[in-house]
Amino acid sequence: MVTEDAHFVIDNGAASFVPLSRYLVEHDIAGLIAGSGKLAVVHTILTGRPAMLDTAKALEAVVEQSPSSVELIVWSNEFFGPIVTDAGEVFERTPLYERNRTRIAGLVRLDRLNPDTFGRNLRAMLARQMTFGEADRSPEFRIVARQRLRQVWRPIRDQIALIA
Repeated sequence: MVTEDAHFVIDNGAASFVPLSRYLVEHDIAGLIAGSGKLAVVHTILTGRPAMLDTAKALEAVVEQSPSSVELIVWSNEFFGPIVTDAGEVFERTPLYERNRTRIAGLVRLDRLNPDTFGRNLRAMLARQMTFGEADRSPEFRIVARQRLRQVWRPIRDQIALIA
């Protein structure tokens, strides 16, 4: 990561979140990356109920553990429901966001999809470990499925472009 002029992605799940975070902090990997003239960007997920509390705690841990040289991108994923507190507050109005807004470089919203159409096509794409571009060129997806995936990708792409 420090010798190549390229983007790198470390994609880990919940089971390895704590050990990976511990390793990155203990070995000051963010400092190593920054010292090499590179930018470390951590993307973290915030989901709606029932996992909102757990993912909010994980976001808080990432903020606390990451040095200020690390940019944070929060992905609000409505797969399990809206990203709102019990009091009806959206994420941007919560104390968690208010305390950390200077650390959060961007927000990407993933709207809840119709599970029978858009959701089914997205699940199929992910099960095949494809990108949106690969799915768009794949004969494994029919024309309407490819159109739905384009409709899912467009707003995500546009939000990412605003952050970059």
